[in-house]
Amino acid sequence: MAWMTWLKYWHKKVHSLNKGQVYIVITVHANFHSHFKELASTGEDSFLIEIPTVSEFAKCICDKYGARMRAMLIDPKTNELNERGTMFVNERGMRVSAEDTLEDGETITFLVGIAGG
Repeated sequence: MAWMTWLKYWHKKVHSLNKGQVYIVITVHANFHSHFKELASTGEDSFLIEIPTVSEFAKCICDKYGARMRAMLIDPKTNELNERGTMFVNERGMRVSAEDTLEDGETITFLVGIAGG
């Protein structure tokens, strides 16, 4: 029985072999608020990503939710995360950028800024 558990774990975590490297797939969770929630039609989702970066995570979100989500999430001029009126924070409340690395099980929250004060 123990080997079956190990096999299921291994199958989930090891995604592919490329150039002699083993890529470990991690699970990253998204919490969507305001307009992001409307575009995703859900407040939360989970994604399996092979490259543990915010940019790869954003790519997976755009692939799943389409052009409207991409327009909200990615700046078309820089092809980076759109920081005009949006904010992406980790579980510690710190803003994340495209090159930041992610850990297995981490949650990123997607927010739209509110003008005024």
